[in-house]
Amino acid sequence: MKGRSILLVNQLGGRKFLATVVVGVSTATLTWYGKIDGGTYAMVIHGTVGSFIGGNVYGKVHPRES
Repeated sequence: MKGRSILLVNQLGGRKFLATVVVGVSTATLTWYGKIDGGTYAMVIHGTVGSFIGGNVYGKVHPRES
């Protein structure tokens, strides 16, 4: 079962991408319902996208050795 779930995550774009999408949807929902303001939304999205890009750059510079 573990191999199947890893395959599904890879087909959906990978762990970093899925985490970014979940954070984006969560913050958009919280903003929609007025639980957070636009500044907080922007800060969270900038941090999330920055982490996603930073993770990709780190992965290119330091590839895994299999």
